[in-house]
Amino acid sequence: MAVVRIPDLPAGEPLRISASGFIAFGNCPSLFGARLDGKYGPDSVASFKGALAHAVFARHLEGGEIPDRDFDGVCRMAIGSSNMNYKMANLGLGITSIRETIAEVGEMYQRFKKMPVDGFRSSEIHLEAEFAPDVTLLGRIDAVYDDDGGVRLVDWKSGDLGEVAQQLRFYALLWSLSEGSLPGIIEAFSVQSGEQYRESPTEAMAQDLANQIGELVRTVREATTVDTRLARVPGMYCRYCPILSECSDGQAAARVASA
Repeated sequence: MAVVRIPDLPAGEPLRISASGFIAFGNCPSLFGARLDGKYGPDSVASFKGALAHAVFARHLEGGEIPDRDFDGVCRMAIGSSNMNYKMANLGLGITSIRETIAEVGEMYQRFKKMPVDGFRSSEIHLEAEFAPDVTLLGRIDAVYDDDGGVRLVDWKSGDLGEVAQQLRFYALLWSLSEGSLPGIIEAFSVQSGEQYRESPTEAMAQDLANQIGELVRTVREATTVDTRLARVPGMYCRYCPILSECSDGQAAARVASA
C-alpha cells in the first residue's frame, strides 16, 4: 500500500479539487478561484468533439465494435442523451457542422478500434477521495485495464497530447487514496496524433503531488482568510478564461495567442 503523508493544512471552507482544477491552479491561481465561484470558460467546438469521441470510445469498450451503418445514430444518441445537446445549442452548431464533427470522430474511431482491449476492466470511472478534512479530490478516469504489472489507468486525448504528466499523476494519487495502492501504469494516448505518454508512478511522485495539493489548499485558504486576490499568471490559456474581461494581462496574452 502506498504511503502518502498528507501535509498539515489550515482549516477552512470545504474544497473539491478535480484534476482539471489542479492543472488550472498550476497555470493561474485566479483561474482556479474562478472555478470555485462557478465560473467556467466558454464551450468550444474542440471540447464538443472531444466529449463525443470519449462517449464513442466508452461505448466501444463497454459494448463492442460499432458497425459503420450504426455509427451516425450512436453519435446522435450520445449527443441527445447528455449535456452535449446543450453545448451544441450554445455553440450554434447546425446540421452541417454536426455532420462534419461526426465524420471527424468517425476517423478517430477507425484508429481507436484497432487498439487492443485485453485486460479492459471498466470505462468512465468517477472517483472521489478525502485528501484531508474538508478537502476532497475527484476525477474521471477514461479507462482502467488489468495488466501483468497491476492496474493501468488510461486517458484518451482527441487532440494533441500536450503536457499530461501532472494530470496523470493526480489520477494516480486519487486512485491510491480511493483504492489503497498506486496503479502500475498511468498512460495518455492521443487518438488523433498517435502520441503516447506512459510512466510507472512511484510513492515519491505521489508524495510530491500531495505536497503540491497541500500548497494549493494553503494558498486558497490564506487568500480567503485575509480577503486577498489570488495571483494572476497570463499564458496561452487566457483566451478561454471566464474572468478574462477583468484581467488586462490576460487580455494581452489572449491577443498574442490568437494572432
